[in-house]
Amino acid sequence: MVKASFRISMIFYNLNIVTLENAIYMNMKNDLAFVIDSCLHMYEHQSTICENMPTRDFFYVSKEYEKMIDKRSLYSKRRVKLPAPYFVVFYNGTDEEWEEKELKLSDSFEPQQDSPNLELVVRVININQGKSESLLQKCKPLHDYMQYVEKVRRNQTLMSLDEAVELAVNESIKEGILEELLTRFKLEAIQVSIFEFDEEREMKIIREDEREMAREEAQKEFSMDFVKYNLGKGVSNVEILEELTAIFHLEQKDAEDLVRTVQNS
Repeated sequence: MVKASFRISMIFYNLNIVTLENAIYMNMKNDLAFVIDSCLHMYEHQSTICENMPTRDFFYVSKEYEKMIDKRSLYSKRRVKLPAPYFVVFYNGTDEEWEEKELKLSDSFEPQQDSPNLELVVRVININQGKSESLLQKCKPLHDYMQYVEKVRRNQTLMSLDEAVELAVNESIKEGILEELLTRFKLEAIQVSIFEFDEEREMKIIREDEREMAREEAQKEFSMDFVKYNLGKGVSNVEILEELTAIFHLEQKDAEDLVRTVQNS
């Protein structure tokens, strides 16, 4: 689903929020971008690590810089100043145990380079409870948000997602966790949370399906290599079929089809 992007122009203590307006690149958008003390900060929140985040940020920051400067000035002798960029992803999925890691644009380069001429580094911070405690202690909204998330996850083990989210919202309001936000936008918070948690669940199912497909494909390739090798050595079809059913746990018909496919290739 394509989400609309937005821009809020606000100068306050040298803070300028510059999230791009209607700037959707390849159906992607940045969660929040702002300039503070001449530095460009770009934040994302993800429950699934995306290895392509540096590439996405590269395209996004290019658009942001293009919006900030007058193209004609790039042909003058005077150097054009750009706000120094910082790229951060807050991760709150349940699949990772690390506290902090870096994703680099150069990791996507082919061939790999020891000293790439172009680089972009994304700092990924795990904000689950028990991780990045120093950051969470300094940022109460982030700390409270993760308390709310943990409530939803705990409730989900006992009830449906809809019920889990609604109960977590009511519990949080009662305990003073994100109280003002959840009270003022209660219905919206419930709807967004249901969508986000349902999306996270669906992504886990998709990733598991992809892993299973990869395992099956790897086994198929290995089985074909096994058949080719043994046929080349003069091993009989009967012996090969016995090995395929015993070692690779193939059904007799699937084993026969595999041998026939290799022989006809």
